Amino acid sequence: MNDKIEEYKNIMKREGLDEIVIDSFVDYYKQLLRGSTGKLSESKIKPPGKNKIKKIESLVDYQNPPFAKLAIVKLNGGLGTSMGLEKVKSLLKVKSDFNFLDIIVKQDSKPTRADGRRNSSVVYG
Repeated sequence: MNDKIEEYKNIMKREGLDEIVIDSFVDYYKQLLRGSTGKLSESKIKPPGKNKIKKIESLVDYQNPPFAKLAIVKLNGGLGTSMGLEKVKSLLKVKSDFNFLDIIVKQDSKPTRADGRRNSSVVYG
């Protein structure tokens, strides 16, 4: 199988991909060959320790969070497939003429909440 890895690396180099991208691919490809699925079972996910959680008031300038550096990560489950859907469920119309993606973008584009407080972090399940 190592000959395949070299073949894939050569293709990626020819296409001009960065070395870090190639190395990352090789690492994940080797994990796959060893039988890794890449899935985390719920039993392996642990909440952060209390010493890892900080009160917002303890952060420097918490009244003016740096929104330019804010990254929002949304995890989307695979319910659509088990429901028999043939397209991604995020494209389904759910309210008026909006689909899930429209609603997510609309939520994330608001720097403040309805109560006037800043949207310094957003978590979706």
